[in-house]
Amino acid sequence: MNQNLQMEKLRDTFIRACDLIGEGNYEAALEALVWIHDNPIPGPLPSEMFRRAYGFQTWGRLAAIYPPARKKMEEILAKKAEAA
Repeated sequence: MNQNLQMEKLRDTFIRACDLIGEGNYEAALEALVWIHDNPIPGPLPSEMFRRAYGFQTWGRLAAIYPPARKKMEEILAKKAEAA
């Protein structure tokens, strides 16, 4: 998949996650945010900046209202710390 299509998928998934949060479908929103985290686009800095700035900010907001989102974020951070 070329980088433009990957960026579109990243953007569309982020928009869907935000919509799902607005609808109260927190579990599906969390799945979308985890997908964004787990699928970086190699190379382009804008995708990494997008993922970190918008993805983590939105994930943090979700974690404030949906405890499983906080737990998942803590699990991912713990794995990264172990790998470092």
